Order: sequence, then C-alpha cells, then structure tokens
Amino acid sequence: MSPELSFSHPNFRSKLKPRTSGSHTGLGSAIDHLTRIPRHPLDPLTVIEVERVQTILSSYPPFLSSFPPIHSLVLDEADKNRVLGWKKGDPLPPRKASVIALVNGKSRVVTVDLDLGRVTSHVISPSSSYPILRMDDMFKALEVALSYRELKRSVTARSGGFSDLVCVTPSGGWFGPNEEGGRLIKVLCFSGQNTFNFYMRPIDGLVLTVDLDKGEVIRFSDTGQDIPIPHATNTDYRHTAQEEDPEMKPLNSISIEHLNGPSLSIEDGHVVKWVN
Repeated sequence: MSPELSFSHPNFRSKLKPRTSGSHTGLGSAIDHLTRIPRHPLDPLTVIEVERVQTILSSYPPFLSSFPPIHSLVLDEADKNRVLGWKKGDPLPPRKASVIALVNGKSRVVTVDLDLGRVTSHVISPSSSYPILRMDDMFKALEVALSYRELKRSVTARSGGFSDLVCVTPSGGWFGPNEEGGRLIKVLCFSGQNTFNFYMRPIDGLVLTVDLDKGEVIRFSDTGQDIPIPHATNTDYRHTAQEEDPEMKPLNSISIEHLNGPSLSIEDGHVVKWVN
C-alpha cells in the first residue's frame, strides 16, 4: 500500500485505502490472505507467518525489555539456484523472514528462520544507516513541526490564519555532514484555504527539518516572506467544483480488450506465466 497523507492543524487528516482480508488477482480466484499458505519459494510472507515472526521476536532476549519498532518485514529469499531448481510439488526451501528494527537509534537486521522458530542472524548496521520511515515517524514529525512557535508566527503573518494549514513530510534522509548521526525529515507546508487541492497553494521558503530521535526542530528556514501564497481560484480539480462547462468537447469512448482472453495467467496467486 502506498498511502497518500495529508495533515492539517488542529486535526490531522489521513487518507488511507482500507485493508481487506482478501484480494482478487484479476485473472483468477480471490485470495484469502488470512488462511493462505505459501506455495512457491518466492511467495511473500503470509499473515500466519508474519504472526509467527512476531511471536518469535517477542521472546527474543534483545527485544524482551522493549519490543522495537519494525520498519520492514519481508521474505528472506532462498538461494537463486535452489529456487531455479525447484519444481511444483517439491518441498519449499526453509522459509525465513528479514526484519529491520530500530533499537536505541541503531538499525538491526534480523533474520528469523520460521522452520526452526528462532533468530539465526542479528546484524547491527553502521550508525549512518537508517531504515525507511514508519507512519508514526511521519505523525511525530508533523506534531513537532505544528507545535513550533516560529511556524505559527510565520504562517499567521503570511496568510492570517493557522487553521487551514496543511503540512506534509515529502522526504527523509541525510542533509549534510553537520547532521551526521540523526534521523532527519523535512516538513513542507501549504494553505488549504478555499481549495481541496492544497498543493497549488505552497507556502514558499518555509521548510522545517525535524530530528525524529530528539523530537525537535533543528532547522527552520523562512526565506519566502515576500512570496505571496497563490490564489485558490480555479485550483480545485474535482468535477463537482467546476463552475463552467469544459471548453473541450468530451472525448469519444475508448475500448481496449483481449477478445480471446489475456495472454498470461496467474497461478497460486503470485506466479505469472506468459504465453511465450
């Protein structure tokens, strides 16, 4: 899932596609992810396997005192030659999970053997290496930014209001040698006043750099005080918001289809086979 996020003050707004227990392949029967078992060496981890990983890590000594945030949990793929030599009906290679967790500010790459029921590898990454951001990291960055006094002062001076402010976290990463050793993320802000399409109303020159581990703004750039916020007129792209009929005539309908069916098939939910 790749969520689109938007947050505004005083209430954060989040738009996420709902999860369901089953999905449809489009070329086969629906998959029940809650009961599915792996059928191919490269099948992704099932719900049952993910729950087993959680159980194993919950009793793993380094994680006993405090269960760490999990930033990634994926299949640890078997050796390529073993996968290529596997035939349908053969026993699956050992199923393993690769887990990236953040513990005491350091990334831990943990391998969990699901057949053995234990952790078989635990590697601490270099201090400058950090995992992908979690959703709660983004929320935390926005909470820190929106509570920063200088942000409110600047926005109020530019637009006269703070209630329609919309802030997003477009990037996380490394922003220079002086910030080595920190998990940093930039926060940009927009005005959602009188428009659904707040991206058309950027507050230029206003950038906050947030240290996620310290929970504070470490840099506040406010260089665009003389740049006006674009007007909201004609920025709403939704059809229901259009006041005038479009100048262009509607396009004729287009139909794209495979008269004899698709040239590929999907087996067991994940194996794609092409006609050639």
